[in-house]
Amino acid sequence: MMAEIEAEMARQAALDAFQAKLAADKAAAAASTAAYQDSLLDAEFAALEAQIEAEADAAEMMAEIEAEMARQAALDAFQAKLADEKAAAAASTAAYQDSLLDAEFAALEAQIKAEADAAEMMAEIEERWQDWLLLLSSKQN
Repeated sequence: MMAEIEAEMARQAALDAFQAKLAADKAAAAASTAAYQDSLLDAEFAALEAQIEAEADAAEMMAEIEAEMARQAALDAFQAKLADEKAAAAASTAAYQDSLLDAEFAALEAQIKAEADAAEMMAEIEERWQDWLLLLSSKQN
């Protein structure tokens, strides 16, 4: 019986040692699993941070592109307005020059008419002068 008790105690000791080793292995496995899960979470967190940073960079780049597009649109509008104003100024200048030429042409026509009228009047005066001279000479004869 003593041998049975000693054998039972030895089995119990072996069982206790096995259970202790099992508990230690279980704790090590739990610690290893927790460390692995932490590393997975760290990797996921790092990937998420990188994605957030990439999205922020993309948003900043998009904002810069939109700002540049707005500046380009404003420049295009300004240049179009400038071209319209330049065309209007050219048309206005041409119209003014046309009016100056019309006025100059009218003045020249008036001068030509006045000279023609003066020449006609001189011809009439000369004709009358000739008539008067003839009349005067016929009276002296």
